[in-house]
Amino acid sequence: MKYYAVRIGKTPGIYHSWEKCKINVDNYPGAVFKSFKSLFDADDYMNEILLDDDIVNTDNITHDAMDVNANVIYCDGGCNAYTKSFGNCAFASIVNYLGIDLIKQYNHLFVDMDQNIINVELPVGNRQVVNVSFNDCKHQQNNGAELIALIGAYRIAISTSTTNQVINVIMCDSDLLIKHWSKKIPTKHLEMDPIKVQYIKELIRLRIIAEKKGIQLVKISGSKNLADLGFHK
Repeated sequence: MKYYAVRIGKTPGIYHSWEKCKINVDNYPGAVFKSFKSLFDADDYMNEILLDDDIVNTDNITHDAMDVNANVIYCDGGCNAYTKSFGNCAFASIVNYLGIDLIKQYNHLFVDMDQNIINVELPVGNRQVVNVSFNDCKHQQNNGAELIALIGAYRIAISTSTTNQVINVIMCDSDLLIKHWSKKIPTKHLEMDPIKVQYIKELIRLRIIAEKKGIQLVKISGSKNLADLGFHK
């Protein structure tokens, strides 16, 4: 019997048949998967922490690619009284340089989050957002929403790398994601929601893939982030 480990795909995980694995990697940009003869080896592959040598150093980010606005997308997560009216959650949002919602446009890249995508009326207008909630946070889900938003932005940018609508800059206002979660597994990951940890692992892999394709992750102030939900403006 073979085991199929999907590290990057629609729904990362270990599958017991090629058919189920294929569903999760077909037409998924940058899919990473491998087959194993034992469940132990497959699990070890899924939990493998990336070596520092595999991580692209982007501390000195250039802004050359920002000259063409159409090549830039913005991602953000927000948590406030309005988002909490939907439960213990925060919203993840991704837009282009015109502030147009990209989750709706690239819905096929969010199959694993499909049940959590909702239409909401925000101060900035109607958007599709990912309604994010992890069970390791009782009150503040903002970092989790930032995580999902950046993963979505990377999925979108990577998917455009072979088209004539290339996205090569992702704007993000989260220092936690840019400096830490997109580079290595958190030290206290055993205290975190296992699903969140899996998404952090996906983020690390996506950043490596993206930077090899020339896609830059750029820090932006929250006040200039077009993906902001608009509640504090």
